[in-house]
Amino acid sequence: MSEHGPKIISSGQTGVGRGALDAALDTGTPCGGYCPQGRRAEDGDIPGHYPLTESGSADYEDSMRDNVTGSDGTLIIHFGGMRGDAELAERFCRAHSKPHLAIDGKQLDIEKAEQQLFDFLRKYSIHILHVAGARRSEHAGAYDYTHKLLVRLLRR
Repeated sequence: MSEHGPKIISSGQTGVGRGALDAALDTGTPCGGYCPQGRRAEDGDIPGHYPLTESGSADYEDSMRDNVTGSDGTLIIHFGGMRGDAELAERFCRAHSKPHLAIDGKQLDIEKAEQQLFDFLRKYSIHILHVAGARRSEHAGAYDYTHKLLVRLLRR
C-alpha cells in the first residue's frame, strides 16, 4: 500500500464498482480500471468523470478479467451469496491465481470489514486493489456499503 492507500480499480458498474470509484475520488486516491467498450453499464453509459479505459470488447467478462489480472488482488463485496459479478470476479481470481477477499455485507459490519480488508492489503502487499461485486439491481445498498467501507479505509 502507498501512503494514501492502494490505487482502486473497478469496471464502473452500478453498486459496488461505482461505490469504490467514488470513495477513491472523494479521498483523492488514484483510481481507474477497465470497463466494457462503449462504457456500458446496467443503467446506461458510465459517466465520463470516472477515469476508466475501455476494454477491447463490449463483453463485460473481458473488462472483469482485465481488472483482475491488472491488479495485485481483488475485494469482492456480496450480500448473502456469490452470484453475478461477485461470482465472476472470484472465478477469474482463481483462474489467474490472484489473492481475493470476499466480504458478505449482510454478515459483516463496516468496522469488521475494514479490519479484514486492511489485513488483506498488508498480507498481500496490495498496491492496486480491484473492487467488484453486487450491482445495484442485486442489492440496493451495495453502493453505500462499499463507499463507506473504502472511505474509512482510505482515510485511515
